[in-house]
Formats: sequence, structure tokens, C-alpha cells
Amino acid sequence: CTKGRLCEEFHKIVLDIYLVQNKNYISPKGFNNFISQTNEQFKEVDEKEFLSYLFQIMHAELNYLGDQKSKNVPKCNQLIEKESFNYFMNVSNNLNLSIISYLFYGVLKSTTICKGCKNIFYNFQYFQFLSFPTLNYKDEKFNIYQGFKDFIKPNLMSGEDRCYCQNCKGLREMKIINIIYATPPYLIINIDYSENKKYKPKYIDFGRIIDIKDFVDNSNKSVSIQYKLIAVCSYIGKSGSKGKYITYCQNNENKWYKFNDSSVSEAKFEEVNSNSPSILIYKKCKEQII
Repeated sequence: CTKGRLCEEFHKIVLDIYLVQNKNYISPKGFNNFISQTNEQFKEVDEKEFLSYLFQIMHAELNYLGDQKSKNVPKCNQLIEKESFNYFMNVSNNLNLSIISYLFYGVLKSTTICKGCKNIFYNFQYFQFLSFPTLNYKDEKFNIYQGFKDFIKPNLMSGEDRCYCQNCKGLREMKIINIIYATPPYLIINIDYSENKKYKPKYIDFGRIIDIKDFVDNSNKSVSIQYKLIAVCSYIGKSGSKGKYITYCQNNENKWYKFNDSSVSEAKFEEVNSNSPSILIYKKCKEQII
């Protein structure tokens, strides 16, 4: 929708970071101003909506295949997991390939079991980030692994939430199980405090290194799937209308820095870990045999 201008503005930031010598800081004012001019609503949105918008537009503008249509796509047999996934990847790889999707998009597998005919249906979809609600953890300690456990917890669709079964040709109770099927190089997690940021746990334990092998559809549980924390966006304030965002990022020398409006300073991890995180960004480590 910006005809490549958004990526051009972002490219200027990258050039400033890596090519400008003898400069202790850069200002992304041009990038910020362009986004505000492109879409007025982004003066008010939260960090998750902004990130989603940024990925969506950059992915579209950097898409290798543009508007090409998928050809010779095999038929999908939803009763067979492998063929369903191959169908999903075939369609996706014919329509959606960019550096954004390569770096940040993972794949979720949804397994739906019909309570009527007992048939199993598989569905796959990309995710840009995972959202972990904290609604049930107000004033309690929240561990990042609890977020993963809640995320893959089976859901029973019953009553008014019943789903249409293609085999039964009618509404049926369904059991739906979600799990991560393919992991991205960079994993982004959104800690969702609900409206006005009011459902905040007393403490959120997110850790410098996490191992998510128990939440990935992988039969080989002896291989760890570790991610290293590299950035945290925290919301400081009691409500959505009275507060501000502070970001902490780690450089290649494993030093943490605090970005607070126009102020940038070195920070200890204890400070990073003391605030309520809103966005967590992890970088994938090499897989290790346990």
C-alpha cells in the first residue's frame, strides 16, 4: 500500500546503523513520520498492532513472487496430516515468500476432532507472534512456560460454539488442539494484559534462555529447541491511557541497552527483568541434543 516507500524508509535506518561512522546514536524520525502520514491510526495503537502492521506491509512489499498465482497445487486430504501440511506449504511458497516471512513467521498446526464422527481434520497457518493472555494471573506470578502450556491446552467447542463438520454435514462438538509445527529464526511473544493494561501479574518470569521443545510438534524430545532473549518492550504505567513504552535491546557483545524516548543508556539485566514486558523477542539458538 506504500509502493515500497515503507521499506525504503526502514532501509535508511539500517544504513545509518551499519554505515555511519563516529555516531553514537541515530534517530528514526523519518521512519516514524512516514508511518504516521501513511496511517493516522498508528498514533494511538499499541505495540502489537504496530508490529503486525509493519510486518504485513514489509512482507507484501518484499514478496519475491508478488501477485503470481499458485499453479499445479495438489489436492488436500484433510484426514492425512502430511498431505495437509504439504498442501499448505505448496500454496504458501507459491504466494508468500519474503525475508520477513523467513525470519519471523512460524507455523501452527490445529488438530480438530469431531465428537460426532470421530474424524480428525488438520489445518496449518502462519503466525507472526504468539499472544499469552494474563487474565487469570492478576496479582500472581506468571511464568513464560505457563503461557505456552495455556496456548496448547485443548479447547472444547460446544453449545453455541459448535463447529460445522464437513463429514457430518452439520454442527458438532469439536475438540481443537493447537501446537507449534515449525519454529522461526526469531520468536516474538506478546504478553497480553487485556484492555487498559489492567490484568498485570505481580511478576513475569520470562528468562534469558527458553527451551520450547515440549510445545513443538516434534517426536524427538531429546533435542532442545532453545531461544535467547534479545529484546524486551515494556509498558510503564497503571493503565493504557497513562503510561509509556521503554525498550531494552541486547547488542552482539551481550550488553543490554535501555531506549527511553530520546535517551539511550546501558542497562543491567536485573532492570530489564524488573518491568512488565509487553513484547519479548527471542533469537533461535543452534539445536542441541540433551
